[in-house]
Amino acid sequence: MIVKMKKTAVFCVAAEKSQTLERLRELGILHVKIEKKQDSHDRAALENLLSGLTRAAGILRSRKKNAGAAPPASLPDVSNAGDIAKRTLEITDRISEIGKDLFVFNGIFEKLLPWGDFSPDLMQNLKSAGIHIYLCAGDRGDLEKIPAEAAVKIINRKKNELYFAVFSKEALDTSTLPTVKIPENFSLSKVKKIIADRKTEMLENEARLDHLAKSLPELLEYQAEISEELEFVINRDGMEGKGELAYIQGYMPVAAIEKLRKSAAKFKWGLLISDPRCDDPDIPTLIIVPKIFKIVRPIFEFIGLSPGYREWDVSVCFLFFFTIFFGIIVGDAGYGLLFLFASIFAKFRLKEEKFRLPINLSIVLSLSTIVWGILSGVFFAIPSRHLPQFMRGIDPLTNPETKDANFQLVCFVIAASHLSLARVWKAILAINSTKCLGELGWALLIWGNFFTIVQLMVKLWPFPAYLVASLYSIGLLLICLFGINWKDIGEALNFPFNLIGSLGDVLSYIRLFALGMATYCIADSFNSMSVQALNIPFVGVIVMIFALFVGHTLNIIMSLIGVLVHAIRLNTLEFSNHMGLQWSGTEYRPFKKNNNPQYK
Repeated sequence: MIVKMKKTAVFCVAAEKSQTLERLRELGILHVKIEKKQDSHDRAALENLLSGLTRAAGILRSRKKNAGAAPPASLPDVSNAGDIAKRTLEITDRISEIGKDLFVFNGIFEKLLPWGDFSPDLMQNLKSAGIHIYLCAGDRGDLEKIPAEAAVKIINRKKNELYFAVFSKEALDTSTLPTVKIPENFSLSKVKKIIADRKTEMLENEARLDHLAKSLPELLEYQAEISEELEFVINRDGMEGKGELAYIQGYMPVAAIEKLRKSAAKFKWGLLISDPRCDDPDIPTLIIVPKIFKIVRPIFEFIGLSPGYREWDVSVCFLFFFTIFFGIIVGDAGYGLLFLFASIFAKFRLKEEKFRLPINLSIVLSLSTIVWGILSGVFFAIPSRHLPQFMRGIDPLTNPETKDANFQLVCFVIAASHLSLARVWKAILAINSTKCLGELGWALLIWGNFFTIVQLMVKLWPFPAYLVASLYSIGLLLICLFGINWKDIGEALNFPFNLIGSLGDVLSYIRLFALGMATYCIADSFNSMSVQALNIPFVGVIVMIFALFVGHTLNIIMSLIGVLVHAIRLNTLEFSNHMGLQWSGTEYRPFKKNNNPQYK
């Protein structure tokens, strides 16, 4: 259910802006709307500080696996979270500089390596004595071009390439020599030492970061405090007013209005409460779902979508069909059992509240996978003859002659049910207008598409022609009479494309069949390759176990990627198009302290 909101403005004496904001933050019910952010010194300083803290936290989070390492002797004490962040950024910047130095000196080392470890001072002394030195790289033919009065010293040979030095008392024409340029201020031994020193310093700085990583919780707590302080300053600077009055405005749930009125009476605030305008695009969306269905929340948090305030809450429907899609796409009872055991283990080990909903969701998705795997007789893609009788599936989904057709039929039944549900839902919402009949027409059209597609692709049995014709004719009639605003040229021109699109939407659910079969076929292929590995003498069993582990791990990862892409798409694109959802909402985020549980 999407909670009804009220547009609210709170008026106070301008001199009490900070106190008023502090009390509003304690209430934790007002979603603040700032028309224009005002620049201030406080805000700029806090934004810079928060940016540094965020960067430092990201760096230390990536090193958390090494947290608690023994502190290096050269690491100075850090007394607070600000020092931790500052030191982390300094060390990281130094590591970056060292990396650049190593890149440069490794290049110098590669250039000097063919010439061996010579003394730059000796080279300079010879030049000062009037001897011209030319370093060359070429073949034996190039040696013949050197004048007779010059001396040649071959330094190194690499396949057909010679590295040699030419010494002459007179200047030579360099156009006839294959000269090369090398850094003359470095010897090979000096560059080696610089590289070794830089690598040592790199390891020392890495150890410093590993040690600082144990302070990540303290840093994150400070980051949250600064984030709260920045929000407070933005709201303070954004409060509008004139003369001795100031006000802040935003939105809050209807149920919270009485709580605000009591505070207003206590602190002598003025209130202006009204219904949001129809054209107001900034109304936040607060969704409250029954406790049993709250496990859908991690999905919405992951994809970062929220319905608009004037749209509809489809959380329960989204969860129901997403669970079905997950089970079909992964489709292996063996994988489902692995997910279930991992989820139960996590439930006992991870007691924090933030893990509760994701783990419960994982358990539900695991059970869906197990159910579909048992129905289709798939358990790590092991041939059904090797499975117990109760795990061999049901005949419609395991019979080699009909299983593919029945699997496709299931996908299209889900498609027609899912999409027509959206249309019937919209019809119920428009029950008091003729648009209700237009939405029912679209629902009939979707089922007409279903029978047409099944007739063409699945071919299990023929459907009466009059049934399909009736669905199309009645559906199109209702759509044309009540579902299209013919005065809207854009809507009228898009009508033929929407008809074609509805057919494509039903057809697109065949992806469930394709992904489910892909999961099975890949697992079966790895099983076959693993069995063949038994023919390898001595290590056959080890190779088989390794191949099974790697193969099934990759298959699980690929199936989960398929879920993320396609199971979410079918809900947020195909279904949402028929439901009329834009997913353009802004999540309700009240101005509050992080430890305030109000409306979490």
